[in-house]
Amino acid sequence: MAAAAPAIDDAALSKLPPHRRPKGPKSVPNWLFYLFLLAFALEYSGLPNAFPVLKAFRVTTILTYLALILTISQVGIGDLFKHRQGKMLLWFLIFTICSMAWAVVKLKAYQSIRPFVDYLFLFYLMANHLDRPKRMQTFGVLVSFLMIYLVQQNLSRMGQDLRIGSYAAAYFMGDGNDFAWGMAVMLPFAFYLVLTSKSFIVKLIGVAGLGVGVFGIIGTSSRGGTLGIGAAILFYWYFMAKRKALGAGMVVALVLAVLALAPGSYLNRMGGIANTTEDSSAQARIETWKASLKMAIDYPLGVGAGNFSSAYGRYYMTGSAALGSAANRWFSAHSIYFRTVGEYGYFGAGLLIWLIISAIIDNMRARKALIELGDKAPIPVTWPAFVAMALVAYAACGIFLGGLSYPHLFMLCGLTVANKRLAGMAPVPPKKLPGRARGRVAAATATASTTGDRT
Repeated sequence: MAAAAPAIDDAALSKLPPHRRPKGPKSVPNWLFYLFLLAFALEYSGLPNAFPVLKAFRVTTILTYLALILTISQVGIGDLFKHRQGKMLLWFLIFTICSMAWAVVKLKAYQSIRPFVDYLFLFYLMANHLDRPKRMQTFGVLVSFLMIYLVQQNLSRMGQDLRIGSYAAAYFMGDGNDFAWGMAVMLPFAFYLVLTSKSFIVKLIGVAGLGVGVFGIIGTSSRGGTLGIGAAILFYWYFMAKRKALGAGMVVALVLAVLALAPGSYLNRMGGIANTTEDSSAQARIETWKASLKMAIDYPLGVGAGNFSSAYGRYYMTGSAALGSAANRWFSAHSIYFRTVGEYGYFGAGLLIWLIISAIIDNMRARKALIELGDKAPIPVTWPAFVAMALVAYAACGIFLGGLSYPHLFMLCGLTVANKRLAGMAPVPPKKLPGRARGRVAAATATASTTGDRT
């Protein structure tokens, strides 16, 4: 038995004629990348809401679909849905479509399909466009400007004693809590610019985005948003900070600065976190969370996509006097996890939790793989860790916020798949063999190697 042929090194590869060289993954051209960024900026800024012409002609949708078609023509579908994030998002779409058969209100299940389809396109575009350091930096700059723009548009709503119900932003950032959620998800990308960019101007943009984003979260007095950035900072300190003591000191300094500069409305909201007996918002959440658990028992497959509020108002609402009577009949679940339990059952909730956890794990594995590549790493080793940081912020905010069909998770999963590809990771991690099987494989390999040497 002959020994295996040695791998071709870079020098030998360069001597091969072009038609015999192995082809790497295709990449979209820069002009198409900027077209996609324009669609992304319009979606996250909510700019079409301020200009009826843009909304009437569905400019964002047209640009997104155009970017999608052109990207498919350039790179195809590839292995996108072989990765577990792609598979799980597809399962959610299938589950959503099938739920029309048993949904409490079938029309609401039908209406839930469109956002999943649209944001699956976002998932695909993120996975195929963010494939080199320059584009990652450009994306961070865009996100920083988006945060600055959104906070500037809502300055009059910040720090009010009476919380404002509507914000000038995209529909998925239309109230204070959702606005803070979006900020918490975007902040790590501005932080990435601050720590990694070699350009003073780009660093300055990152600092501005970071400061304005934190101000935006504090200004909304959102406890969920605060929990999100707190979890992201702890994640960074534990997994990424090289000097733990210095990092802990900076976190303490940041907390003290926030306490010193935050408005009274924010401090009052934070002070009421543990006092659920006098907080009507907390009581309402607890009531709806209990209802979601009952829904999953009564409906093992859930009450149907988009149907939590309808089922709650019809069958599960209790203590109406304490919650504010009929005004809260269509109360939201205020948690992506409990909403998923109610609408998709325990299986769906498990799928969501594993989707988030697997994306965080895969980004940290990609970081490790890039570190092992050393100078040959195609992207900065820190980038996947900042994507994981954004996922942690998303997951922590999601405990108290219920936007299951918002674009954040699709965007972050798309970035996860892009990072896995760039790190050379297989779509699905290889399974570990049992001990005896590993021994047999090792023995067979040793025998084959010995035989090859003799021949």
